[in-house]
Amino acid sequence: MKSDAVQRWLQAHCERQDDIAGGVVLSQSAVGEAVMVADWPRAGPLSAGLTTVAREAVRRGKPLVLVPAVVQKDAGHARVVAVPLRIAERIVGAASLAVRSNDAAVAKGLLEALEGLAPSLAEGLAGSMAASARGEAARAISAGEQKDLQDEVAGAQSLPAAALKLANHLAGAHQFERVSVGIIHHGAMRVAAVSRGSQLDARQDLVRGIAEAMQEAADQNATLQYPGGIEEVQRIRHAHTRLAARSGTALCTVPLTCGGVAVGALSFERKGSTPLAQSDCELAAQIAQTVAPVLELKRQADRPWWARAADSLRNAWQRRGQRARRLLVGGAVLAAAALFLLPVTFNVGAPARVEGSVQRVLAAPMDGFLRQTRVRPGDSVKQGDVLVELADQELLLEKRKWESEVTRHQNNFSLAMGRSDRGQFAINYARAAEARAQLELVEQQLARAQVVAPMDGLVIQGDLTQVIGAPVKRGDALLTLAPQDHYRIIVEVDERDIAHVRLAQRGRLALTALPGETLHFTVQRITPVATVTRDGRNVFDVEARLDDGGTLPRHGLQGVAKIEAGRYSLAWIGARRIVDWLRLTLWSWWP
Repeated sequence: MKSDAVQRWLQAHCERQDDIAGGVVLSQSAVGEAVMVADWPRAGPLSAGLTTVAREAVRRGKPLVLVPAVVQKDAGHARVVAVPLRIAERIVGAASLAVRSNDAAVAKGLLEALEGLAPSLAEGLAGSMAASARGEAARAISAGEQKDLQDEVAGAQSLPAAALKLANHLAGAHQFERVSVGIIHHGAMRVAAVSRGSQLDARQDLVRGIAEAMQEAADQNATLQYPGGIEEVQRIRHAHTRLAARSGTALCTVPLTCGGVAVGALSFERKGSTPLAQSDCELAAQIAQTVAPVLELKRQADRPWWARAADSLRNAWQRRGQRARRLLVGGAVLAAAALFLLPVTFNVGAPARVEGSVQRVLAAPMDGFLRQTRVRPGDSVKQGDVLVELADQELLLEKRKWESEVTRHQNNFSLAMGRSDRGQFAINYARAAEARAQLELVEQQLARAQVVAPMDGLVIQGDLTQVIGAPVKRGDALLTLAPQDHYRIIVEVDERDIAHVRLAQRGRLALTALPGETLHFTVQRITPVATVTRDGRNVFDVEARLDDGGTLPRHGLQGVAKIEAGRYSLAWIGARRIVDWLRLTLWSWWP
């Protein structure tokens, strides 16, 4: 009863060693008879002698090194080594090799190597023989079944749902105890679904063991089986051994590959220690090849948009030619150099307003009542124009009173002078002088009852048309005047930027009313005291003078000013606020 898997392993092992002339592998049958399942060379003259030595190793239950007295003399070898094959203290067969060299050290080295391979060879021999004894024929899924399986997976709404549907389908259709689906996420294997399982918890020992076994198969990009698994190249199966011992199952793990790269894995488990049949492993590999592209598409679709965009850019970069890459790299280097080395003008931007260069407040000269106003805000006035009139009826009466008093006292001191009464003359003369003083005071008040413009200008504040007849007190502000041809700009510079502002710096102003035209100005004064704005910012008022030329603005207009504060790199301009914040934060934290 031959085994193709064992035969391939024996041939590969013997062909790699120049000192090996031939070899055989025996299997212990159920009735206790050791039969040959593989030999190399096929049907060679050494097979009979090597079989005898292998049976002797089975009978003794220990490794043997024999001289060719027990084999044919013309076989071209000097020694024979043989080792029994065990699984859990049970001998399942033996392997023997013919050694060409007469050196005992060479024979001992080949024996030690064969002893190291004996456990995996025993497992593979047991699995291969179990499958042959059951007489299982290799199974395969048809093209129609492949399409149905792909459609079922693709029809799921998400990757976890697709993985669970696939695991349940495979476990039920092919009588597996458990089928698990794993997906590689950020370089690490994660169990996406377990057949007939509840909510997965990555902290569970079982789920962690399944993920480690899947990762082991994906790292080697090979199908791993335990127990069993004779390969021409020996594979690492430590995670499979631990998982089989923990769950008491035989398992087979197949990597899911797309474009030669592992993107996940399928794990098939069946209760008991009997290895999975070779047909089951071949079926698992075929299923993995069928569903791997669909699962990869699901994984890509479930990724966030920014991750897919990054992959698209990476793929586009990889598709570009060498010349295009050099141009892109060169452009990036030039852009970085310009960003850090090329100086540009640094502008300090801040809100600004237009005011008159001089502002005159016209106050009420005395207590009284408003009788008439002749101007409103926005009107132009000339020096000497009457702007506001106060009620003067009481002053006129007062004037008449004192005029009569002056006349009476003058008549009295004239009579006294005619009588030569010096005492009465002096008294009446003094009273007449007092009355004249009171009269002059009333006349001055009557003159001030009319508020006149002290200069040519524009009324910018004080609409009195709605308060005619209202009482006013001496010193109340009535109107505010400003010159029409001389303005100043007040720029509210933030305290974080005030250190960059200097006297005589130039700047530009864009008004909200004239966004398409800019006015040029020069900084004249920096107020040393900060004020708090309505939104809680600390600002310094920077006073600037408009340069000659351009359209003259109107008082009260607002806009945005930019003060030229030197030339710096774009990198410094963009990062200055962050750097200043870091400096202040580190300084406050530093002990």
